[in-house]
Amino acid sequence: MAKQFTKKIKLFPKASRIDINDGHFSSDVYWKFIIEPAYRPSSAKQILKDSLIDSVCDQVCDKKILLSLSGGYDSSGILGILAKHGKIDSLETFSYVSGPPTPGCDALVAQKMATLSGVPHSMVDSYSGDFSHVISLNAQYGQGICNFSDEIDAWEIQGQKYPNSVLLAGDECFGWMERKLTSVEDVQITVSLRAFQAASLLFPLMTPKVVESMTNAMQKTIEETIRNYESKNLHDMKDEMYLDQKIQNSLLPCRRFISGTYFEVREPLLQTSVLDVVRQLPLSDRMGKRLYREAIQELLPEIFSIKRATTGQGSPNWRDEIIRNKEIIATSLKVSSPLDAYISPSAIMTLVRSMETEIPPKATLTQTIRHHVGPTLAKVLRKYMRPEFSPNSSKDVLVRRLLTLRQFLQT
Repeated sequence: MAKQFTKKIKLFPKASRIDINDGHFSSDVYWKFIIEPAYRPSSAKQILKDSLIDSVCDQVCDKKILLSLSGGYDSSGILGILAKHGKIDSLETFSYVSGPPTPGCDALVAQKMATLSGVPHSMVDSYSGDFSHVISLNAQYGQGICNFSDEIDAWEIQGQKYPNSVLLAGDECFGWMERKLTSVEDVQITVSLRAFQAASLLFPLMTPKVVESMTNAMQKTIEETIRNYESKNLHDMKDEMYLDQKIQNSLLPCRRFISGTYFEVREPLLQTSVLDVVRQLPLSDRMGKRLYREAIQELLPEIFSIKRATTGQGSPNWRDEIIRNKEIIATSLKVSSPLDAYISPSAIMTLVRSMETEIPPKATLTQTIRHHVGPTLAKVLRKYMRPEFSPNSSKDVLVRRLLTLRQFLQT
């Protein structure tokens, strides 16, 4: 009976009207993010400015409003528009920290902007130090769908402090990356649509049959996805896939299942009215978010008189945390999980133990170049470099994801 029922499960397309009639299904797509440049440069900027103000001010409501604030351009724009045009008293901002904040970091730049705007700001520890608790929270709320959340402890702290509040996030799709693209594979890598080879660290620890099955399944999915964009030039393909794949399959699930556990999450920069403007911008305006950056700086010169952050939100050293908690991990692996049929507990422990003896991964190529030639020249050089992926530096990511997934499957 269960087998017959599962055959009737169907995945419908996004942004569609679904008609169900006598057991038969049909769908009609009513909106899609398709790049179709239409705006003239002389009018595009003002149209974008108006759209930004309207979409952000639309979020003003009777509830407490929190803004996860970084030192970049996106959440900074939301802060400035709300402070200047929304004029609300219920707004508070916060940033994550892991240890004392360092000069030029996101948290300190965010604090300066909030002070300038007359908005309260707090710094919240991203990690409380309880590794098992972080794994449990990610398993419970991530539901096997989300990427591992480094700052889930901070979400729990803020959720308990501000129940029934609205959280604004700065996710956006204004155009992405000025990197030189020469092939469809470059586009895939840029939007993190990677083949199963990205998990090659696991191959020696899995049966050949399982490796082959997962490799083929992932490749089939990638080929089916790419087929939808075959008629596009590479940069238009990249911008469409960024929204359709990276934002919808990576960022938004975390907003829905993790942040959304504690707050009503809203994404003002991903409102349809904003996306409809962006998809009609010429390529030159989307490269590196050029038009958005110009528009938001002109709208909010005071906010952007503060130098942007040079380092991101602080994250714990998960490699050291995994090594420190190896005995706790070994104990947790004694509880069986459906994942064991594919990746055994002994394979996970092999990964954990290998981290004790290996030399910690060195700085990435981008970090090394930035250190030696400075951020300005590094930005230019990055246009001609492929996004980096180092299996060794991702070992702790694999361990955290595997521990989270196997615990979720136990429920």
